[in-house]
Amino acid sequence: MILPQDEVIDPIQEERKAEECVRDELKKRKVKPTMEIYRPPGRRTQPDPQPIPEQSPIIINTRKDSTSSSTSSNPSYENKQTSRLNRNSSKRQSMIITGMVADLILKPDPNKADNRSQSSKSSKDSGKPLQSNAQTPSTKVKQPKQHQQTNISSSMKDFPKKRTFGSKEFEESKNGLNRIAALKDTDLIEEFISSNMTDCKVASELGQFLVKFAVEENRVEAKNAARVAAILIDCPAGEPFHQSFLTGLKQYFECRDQLRESHFKIWTTFIHFITDTFAHIGFTYEGDLVEIIFGSFEYLLLPPTLHALRIEELESLISGLLAVGFDLERVCPERLGRLKELIRDALIYAQEPWARKMIMLLMELGASGWKLPSEANEYYFH
Repeated sequence: MILPQDEVIDPIQEERKAEECVRDELKKRKVKPTMEIYRPPGRRTQPDPQPIPEQSPIIINTRKDSTSSSTSSNPSYENKQTSRLNRNSSKRQSMIITGMVADLILKPDPNKADNRSQSSKSSKDSGKPLQSNAQTPSTKVKQPKQHQQTNISSSMKDFPKKRTFGSKEFEESKNGLNRIAALKDTDLIEEFISSNMTDCKVASELGQFLVKFAVEENRVEAKNAARVAAILIDCPAGEPFHQSFLTGLKQYFECRDQLRESHFKIWTTFIHFITDTFAHIGFTYEGDLVEIIFGSFEYLLLPPTLHALRIEELESLISGLLAVGFDLERVCPERLGRLKELIRDALIYAQEPWARKMIMLLMELGASGWKLPSEANEYYFH
């Protein structure tokens, strides 16, 4: 029987069509990966594992009639399709739930937005920038510095800025000057007292006289002279007295090398005198006396003086810091911090064992607030 030309079936084309149908079927059976939204660990739920049915091998037939009959008559194929549908539906539900949660998290609260807008309006009206409660990293870093500044300022409240000069201070300084006048024959003290301590010219001469008397002439009365000088800074003629007093101290400090070589006792007496004067001041002092004290201490702790240091110099340094270390730390903590660094370096570069031991005592004094603990006293002096 001869078929028409249009109805002639080419077996090769029929096989190709059957293969394409099989490929399409296999592509449909492949599960496409679904996009999963990140969920926090607390919100992750693990679905109960479903048993995967055993898959039987599918027999592929290139014929049209055989493919339709094999897919319809194979029960494993139907089970696989239903399980795939169930898994896809569960994934869609989980994606919907996570999407709703994300919307709730990312969606701004209208009440909070209104509050923010009102606060921003109020800040604009008042001319002040809006401040949030959240702290930035920069403010966290600055907190310790602010805390340190408040501690320093609170300690300075107990340290009066200025001391009044009343009748009590007048009598105290008068008695101290009369005690010096009994040891030194001079009319300068009597003239100053008779003017009620108001003569500026006599006060200027008295300042340099007290420095020379305490450092060179009578070392026993050096403490009394330091106490009188600290009181006279606030007298009516205190400013010229203070300037001449500092001028006399600077002259001795500039000659420190010569004093140390030729007049060693005058040099050690000078160190004791400047520290005793500052210890008797009793208020926030910002004059050049502090610079002279730090300059003398640093001169002892730096080479070449450090390599030829004497025990009397270290003793004067220890006694001076015991007397004024606490007050110096309140007045100028940064400068005293640098002095502590010099003490630490001096412990390394000191050559004598006894010098290292005394410098270690200085380090312990700085760590204990410039007070000598009982254990350190027993270790170093017994």
